[in-house]
Amino acid sequence: MMYMPIQLNTEINIDKIVTVNYFEYERDFAFSGEMHDFWEVVYSDKDYLSVTVRSRECIVPPGHFRIISPMELHSVKPAYGKAANAVIFSFVCSNEKLLKSAGKTIPCDNEKKEYITKLVAAAQDAFSTPLGEPYSTKLVKNPDSAIGSENLVKLYMELFVLSCIRENISAPASSAPLTHTSNPLLSEICAFLENNVT
Repeated sequence: MMYMPIQLNTEINIDKIVTVNYFEYERDFAFSGEMHDFWEVVYSDKDYLSVTVRSRECIVPPGHFRIISPMELHSVKPAYGKAANAVIFSFVCSNEKLLKSAGKTIPCDNEKKEYITKLVAAAQDAFSTPLGEPYSTKLVKNPDSAIGSENLVKLYMELFVLSCIRENISAPASSAPLTHTSNPLLSEICAFLENNVT
């Protein structure tokens, strides 16, 4: 009996990763902004983040994320004068389907939260660069990392991105930014209504 192997199609391939960060922002942290030729995911882990893209500010509530497209001027800081925590990771990927998910504030389901948690853990092992350093521009490989740590970083990132694309994230989120308000509860209510409008 002759077995015939088949070539698998790879819809998502993250060619390179640029950053993996876990930031604990002080309440007065400010950043003037940046623009780069790779994708960036900003996940609010604790409290509210203010994300400004092309001069339009939106509030990202805890448990939500935004995907920022390449070559978009953007900045991230804590909102409402309170400290906040964020996971931010960036990567090179040529799949244009990601554009359907970009520019929206999206609730992070349990599956994606698990990918993010495992991604951060794998990155802590794979790289010696502190994940909380806001001005680091290059990841340094850890020569003592466990076997496959870099593979896991790539896989968890690809699983996260693939999950976003498979959902198609068309109805659950709005491309309009949340209105800036000094009331975090009101922002959370607005985010819930926008994300569940259908």
